[in-house]
Amino acid sequence: MGNFAYAMPYAVGIDVTSRCNLQCKGCAWHSCESPSRLSGSTISAEDFDWELFDPLCQEMQSLGTKKLTLIGKGEPLLHRKLASMIQRGKQVGMRIRLLTNGTLLNREWADLFVKLELDELQVSLWAGDEKEYSHNYPGTDSRFFTKVLSGLHAVSQTRKELGSRYPRLVLHRPIDKKFYRNLPQMLEIARETGVDAVTFSPFKPMGQTAEHEDFSGDEIPELERVLKSMMGEAKKLAIQTNVPEVLSRYAIGKKVWEKHPCYIGWVDARIQVNGDVSPCNTCKIVIGNIRESRLREIWNSASCQEFRRIGRTRRTSRQLAEPCFCEFCCHVLTNARIDRFLGWTSERVFKK
Repeated sequence: MGNFAYAMPYAVGIDVTSRCNLQCKGCAWHSCESPSRLSGSTISAEDFDWELFDPLCQEMQSLGTKKLTLIGKGEPLLHRKLASMIQRGKQVGMRIRLLTNGTLLNREWADLFVKLELDELQVSLWAGDEKEYSHNYPGTDSRFFTKVLSGLHAVSQTRKELGSRYPRLVLHRPIDKKFYRNLPQMLEIARETGVDAVTFSPFKPMGQTAEHEDFSGDEIPELERVLKSMMGEAKKLAIQTNVPEVLSRYAIGKKVWEKHPCYIGWVDARIQVNGDVSPCNTCKIVIGNIRESRLREIWNSASCQEFRRIGRTRRTSRQLAEPCFCEFCCHVLTNARIDRFLGWTSERVFKK
């Protein structure tokens, strides 16, 4: 078997656009604190080509890909063909998740998402009030906070009026050191706006403030108490959370490569706005480009097989820490589950 994958990617993420209307503090591309911005460079403003998207959907259908995430190094709702993308993805049987900052959500978008039966809408909101919003979105009008709440309510209200369960509405917040005691505010926002689930993730600081964002030894137990208390309150409100998963990620720690191999190159692929294909969203390794090759060919290219080889053991997966931003990896729990399943047979399954 070696590093050849006979199963095609189960999930694919597509960077819909690199254009954005915010400057999130933790963003590697648009934050005023990111290394690239501080060095004077800017990300090019591009949209994913619709002429590439349509045949790609047909290919993913033939490959058996089940999940499609529309995301971006920018704000997906800025893409003028976004509705068509969702519609085409649904036509080929994909389960589609859309990630957005929520600032452009309105009744028109809500109506489209419900009627197109978008499976999941995840709205990232890194604040519980306008004060936090101003801090975490520097240079942005704090009134956008209210616009996000209004957009969430528009989606839940439209869904109710049309008698639909689509889309599942998820409110997502990165956990930062400065405001973690205010996390319970997110449950109140969820209750008021009709959100189905509130999810959290450890903040991955990619900017110059990275060294100031680590929790101290005393703060981690307090964070755990806050999250566990929220889990009980969320249950009363019939709001789902991912608190157990978040606590597991903190227990594993930032240096995930010391605990588990990386198997993401066997199950997922991330297609960037220019057509480059990478194993995941924070990986700088390019394994091909869909403008030059079909996804089927890229999936077992020499570059992809080399990525799998490097990532499959703890001893070598640390080599990915330099070209990839692996701290608090969002795939670490997937890797852990696969590692538990394959751990005792890995030497037989992955023959060198």
